[in-house]
Amino acid sequence: MDRYRFQILDGTSLKLLALAFMTVDHVGMIIFPRVIVLRLIGRLAFPLFAFMIAEGCYYTRNKKKYFGLILAVGILCQVIAYVSQRTLYMCTLITFAMSLVIIFALQRAIPDRNRQKGTDPGKISGPWCLITAGLIVLSAFITIWLPKLLPGTDFKVDYGFFGVLLPVVVYLPNLFLTDKGVLCRLIQTALLAVWVFPLWLTSNKYEWFAVFSAVFLLLYNGRRGRLRLKYLFYIYYPVHLGVIYMIGTVISK
Repeated sequence: MDRYRFQILDGTSLKLLALAFMTVDHVGMIIFPRVIVLRLIGRLAFPLFAFMIAEGCYYTRNKKKYFGLILAVGILCQVIAYVSQRTLYMCTLITFAMSLVIIFALQRAIPDRNRQKGTDPGKISGPWCLITAGLIVLSAFITIWLPKLLPGTDFKVDYGFFGVLLPVVVYLPNLFLTDKGVLCRLIQTALLAVWVFPLWLTSNKYEWFAVFSAVFLLLYNGRRGRLRLKYLFYIYYPVHLGVIYMIGTVISK
């Protein structure tokens, strides 16, 4: 029997699962806040998205476009949220935009051994290491200290400092392993599962349930999938939030 036969999920499947879990979470948060099981299920979404962000950073050919799309949709969602609710709470897309900047700097600092297989991987760049460290400090300032400097507001970055670093931590094995295979994905999954606990201690009290997202990552086969749903998330994210908020408003009247 093929020892990898159990790996039945491709990248598209993971994204669709994450979208489903995210939708369940937002339905629980906005429409049925007392149904805790919906929030527990929703905790599986963020780690899966974080993993796919790390994968996207590895495979993307156009870093500027990848970053620009996530940032643009994130800003659009923030503008809508501020106009409709006067909130400064930064959504998950802003969290991931910060993650992308750190990962792209890290790629410049430490040559990717996967991409350089069979060739000289190059030397570690001191200046880019300093830039990466500076970006991590900046993200700590924005997520930890800036909310304290803005009293009277609800400014906060979704999932905080450890949320920003989750895709970064998951990406790290790509830099040090010469083969992006099963071993790489197993290490990535283990790192993600461990990183759930500082997330739990610093964000949602139900966040411990996110560790079960590792089960889905163990089923991941490393393939992109036949369906090309590249822009689905960028469209679905603001649309589903708008629909759920409208349903919640109608129900509350």
